[in-house]
Parts: sequence; structure tokens; C-alpha cells
Amino acid sequence: MNVPRLVGFTREKRDLNAGARALWSPMPDGLEAIASHRLFAIVLAVGLAAAQLACASKPPPPPKPWEIAQNAPSASQLVWTYMPKALTIKLTAAADLNPFEGDNHTILLCVYQLKTPTLFQELARTVGGLTKLLQCENFDPSVADVQRLFITPGEESTQVFDRAEGAVNVALVAGYYQLQPGNSALLDSYPILKSRLHVWSISSVYNPGPLTMNVLLSANSIQRMGLN
Repeated sequence: MNVPRLVGFTREKRDLNAGARALWSPMPDGLEAIASHRLFAIVLAVGLAAAQLACASKPPPPPKPWEIAQNAPSASQLVWTYMPKALTIKLTAAADLNPFEGDNHTILLCVYQLKTPTLFQELARTVGGLTKLLQCENFDPSVADVQRLFITPGEESTQVFDRAEGAVNVALVAGYYQLQPGNSALLDSYPILKSRLHVWSISSVYNPGPLTMNVLLSANSIQRMGLN
């Protein structure tokens, strides 16, 4: 007995086998390079998206203490905290600075930051007290910080300091050969900034401010120039 041949079924089987072989056979070089580049681009895009998501989800750093306004209800309630670069001293020295025996000389300048000025004022009234202050040392707990500078004749410079914790006043002492009370020391205070918290507020708030000192070192005396 003759069995009929399933021509259609056999042809479909051959087509499937050919498709499978084509699927798993190596790609031509050009197509393989294109596929590789596309895969690299996809991986790169996924990586960049993940990095952006990580950056977007990272919380900002907390503000520094000096970046937060105190808004104290009165000046007496202010807390004099540390603040970077809150003190600027602009110095101008005369060409005939600190004359002695026919020559001009470099001068020592002590920069004090004080919690209270009382003892400094007492020492600055006498030559002996000025000599002690020119040691540029923490002579008392009222001293929050002290720095030593050397200024040359004709020098113009700007010195910037951080405000020390607890400092309310700034005092300068210049080491002239002719040391005289009243001519060798300066005293100033950090300003208190007064403002209104809102336009419609009736009461004021207070915050510590930065200080700028314009200082002239003349031949035999230290002087303030202009305003803050």
C-alpha cells in the first residue's frame, strides 16, 4: 500500500531547521560590531541614569552653625560663635614707619580677639602694660585669640581672620620704638546687625556681623581710617 507523502509538513520542517541554524550561526563582522556598540550604549545609559538617580536622592549637607541666623530678640542674647573670615584688617604703613636712629623699621603688630576688653584697656594705659601686650600671648581668659604680624615700611596689605569663639572685641597693639599709651593701641567691636524678621514685623532681631578695620600705621602711631 502506498503511503501518501506529507509534502507540506516536510517543507515546513526544513524551513524551521534553516531558521534555527541562521539564528545561532555567527553574525557577519559588521552586524556583530553594530550589536556590540548598541549593547555598550545601553549599558552606559543605564549606568548614567543610576548615577543621576543616586545624586538626586542624596540629601544636601546640613548648614554650618555660622550659616544659621540667630535672630536673637535682643542684642544681649547674642551668642558670639566662631565664624570664618569674619575679621578683615586693611593695613597701610607709612614709608617712614617706626623711625629709629635715622632708619625706618618693620613693626610688630599683635591682633587680639577679646571676650571682654576691660583688662586690655587697663594694660594699654601704661608703657609697661603695652610691653606686656606686645608679647602677643593669651595673658588672660578674656583673650579668645591672638595673632602676630610683621609690617614693613610702605606696606599695603589685607589680613583676614576667622572670628574666634566668644570674641566680641578686636584690639591691635603696634610695637613702636617710641611706645606711647594712646598712640600704640586700637580697640574695636564686632558689629551687631539689627533687622526685621519680616516686612510686617514690629520687633527687631539681632545677629553678629563681620568687622572690617581700615588701619593706618603712621610713623609713630596707629590710627583708624574711615568707617567699617
